[in-house]
Amino acid sequence: MSADELRETRDTAEADGSREVSEFGSVYYSLNGADAESANLHTTIAVPFATAGSLGLPDAGSYTQAGTWIMEAGMSAAHIMLPGQ
Repeated sequence: MSADELRETRDTAEADGSREVSEFGSVYYSLNGADAESANLHTTIAVPFATAGSLGLPDAGSYTQAGTWIMEAGMSAAHIMLPGQ
């Protein structure tokens, strides 16, 4: 699936309640890059339905600058972003 198709599938499951919700605090790791030499470790921590107000973290951030934030705040897919970790 393309990134847009994946988002559409996720958003549909979010809207109809069929999305499997991660356990709060689950940690996910992935390596992203064109090859092993350029790959970066990406870490996210699941915080379903969390918001900036409930966690005290901003709900916007940057993939290229230091700092963590909540992505998809308020949704079942909410997670803390730890770019480059």
